[in-house]
Amino acid sequence: MKNIKKFLSIIIVSAVITATLSTVSASGNGPVVNASNNDSSSLNVSDISLADTNVAEPAATGNTISGTISLPSGITAPSQGIEGQVYVESQNSDESYSIIFDIPSGASSTNYILTIPPEAISSIYRVSYWLDNNYNKYLNEGYYSSSGTTDYDSAMPVDVSVTSISGINLTLLAGNTISGTISMPSGTLAPAGGIDGEIYVESQDGSSSYFSNFTIGAASGSTSYNIAVPVGTPSSGYKVSYWLYENNIGYFSEGYYSTAGTTNSDSANIVNVSSGNITGINLSLLTGYTISGTVALPNGAVAPAGGIQGQVKANLQK
Repeated sequence: MKNIKKFLSIIIVSAVITATLSTVSASGNGPVVNASNNDSSSLNVSDISLADTNVAEPAATGNTISGTISLPSGITAPSQGIEGQVYVESQNSDESYSIIFDIPSGASSTNYILTIPPEAISSIYRVSYWLDNNYNKYLNEGYYSSSGTTDYDSAMPVDVSVTSISGINLTLLAGNTISGTISMPSGTLAPAGGIDGEIYVESQDGSSSYFSNFTIGAASGSTSYNIAVPVGTPSSGYKVSYWLYENNIGYFSEGYYSTAGTTNSDSANIVNVSSGNITGINLSLLTGYTISGTVALPNGAVAPAGGIQGQVKANLQK
């Protein structure tokens, strides 16, 4: 019987035999295969399982969210195109999924389709776009709403628990811009490998924030930045700061814009963009003395598997 099963597997998978396959039907515990050859002899087998045929069962698929990512009306993508991600996050779990999109040069939109796994389709999702780079006048994020792309708080949930959902369209949000330079201290240049960080713009009331990545290249003294914030923002304006991705020795990891020079958060000036684009918001990396030393385990102790992680914190004593 074992050899017969192997023979029938070859019949079903490759169909490379001299006999003629006449019928395949499901009956009893498995499919029934009737094969006849030229001398009219026949063979009936009723206990062949799907596993015997080496035919893989179809992979389970989930429901989808689909739509279009567009530029504002009448605008096309620049020469390098516009790249980003469509990002969906569950409102009732920690699940999130994303897919890359690319609006090519000269185009005004692109389509996307994102599959939610079967085990996660019961969730309600918030759908947004995120830009991978800074594209001058476009906000780096925007959220789906039936009335148009909006901010996080006004986003409309998307329910895929019953079926796939289409028409979840997003349009890149244009805004007013804050621009300037981020510089090394006077007379210094960036070390080998450069210095990476982000320009961070936060509303005065803390309700919204935007960012733009920057790199001061090796042996360079500065780089420029340009970051968009929503049109019609409150007159209270924004605090503008730099944040370094790593603690570059000798430089503070953050500094805030002031007309008198880069400073701390308490002394920062507010930048008002309610009347249009703002230029000349320049920042310089802050230097200072360093505190260094060693963090050690008690005498004779060694770190467990995975090590021990933590922070060294210095507080100002007033």
